[in-house]
Amino acid sequence: MNIKIYKKIEDYANVNIYIGIDVHLNTYKVAISIHGIMEKIFSMDADPEMLVKHILTHYPKGTYYSVYEAGFSGFKLHRTLRAAGIHNIVVNPADVPTSDKEKRSKTDKIDASKLARELANDNLHCIWIPTEKQEAIRDLIRRRGQLIAMQTREKNQIKSYLYKIGIVLPPNLQGRKWSENFITYLRELPFEIQEQRLLLDSLLKTLEQTKQQIEELVETIKKVLTENTGTRDIIKYLLTIPGIGFSIAAGIYAEIIDISRFNTLNHLASFAGLTPSCHSSGENKDTGYLTRRQNKRLRVFLIEAAWVSIRTDPALLDCYGRLKKKGIIGQKAIIRIAKKLLSRILYVWRNQTEYIHSIIK
Repeated sequence: MNIKIYKKIEDYANVNIYIGIDVHLNTYKVAISIHGIMEKIFSMDADPEMLVKHILTHYPKGTYYSVYEAGFSGFKLHRTLRAAGIHNIVVNPADVPTSDKEKRSKTDKIDASKLARELANDNLHCIWIPTEKQEAIRDLIRRRGQLIAMQTREKNQIKSYLYKIGIVLPPNLQGRKWSENFITYLRELPFEIQEQRLLLDSLLKTLEQTKQQIEELVETIKKVLTENTGTRDIIKYLLTIPGIGFSIAAGIYAEIIDISRFNTLNHLASFAGLTPSCHSSGENKDTGYLTRRQNKRLRVFLIEAAWVSIRTDPALLDCYGRLKKKGIIGQKAIIRIAKKLLSRILYVWRNQTEYIHSIIK
């Protein structure tokens, strides 16, 4: 009887090992491809150190390449893999080539296998990844946006409650900003039912606490950004551009961080979501709506700054007026102003110089 004896591979020297990782909150689905063959697909606990140990133990001395999609998990896994000598990349999920069959039948196994396959075929490109320090600064600044969203919800809760119990604000107070006088007015509203008064006081107290958190956080952000020479100078230059105040300057910095990763204005505008989609076939060419692929936070900051800038910069106001004459109004016009503003941001940041105000002749 002939018996075939297979020799166990002692090491994987000079062997490229491609690893696709589908990341979930509690588990990883891992696919390993060697020489174009899906050698192994398995699930494990979502533990970066355990994954590294598994790879190095089962595939010793190999040349390792791994990939996972950007998302909620951040970059802890990426940094752990890199530190262990594994060439990891993080990709935008929209950039992963997907067949029609894979779109129709989506499972963790398929997703992990697809990542490993496309990595082996060199079809994937890593997104820009901040350092831990840069990421921490960005998260700190983004926290302000989260608190502002909380404050808006709390204000809406108060207005909804007043409407529910039949309290109509006087015309001179409707639509007003939530000033101290307005808060005092709400605190002094008379109630026949004590529990209604108690609930409104509770809502107002929560609102006041959130407002206090925002004020304290802004001071913390100012301190963090001004203590570092690099960030201090960038914020200083951004503040010279009409329409950009401290909060917007900090937000723009947090979303870009490293301006050198953008080669051109169009590259940066695409990142910010200020470029239209384009469909071309033969002689037909159609420029569509703004692409959905965007950094939403950065786009919001730029549009907010653009509305302010047309009131403070004669050159941009003149540009806005010319757009209106062409029939381009409202949001479409302000998007174009935002792109001009972005051009100024790119210039002052790259050249480390203050903005010189435009002059209309």
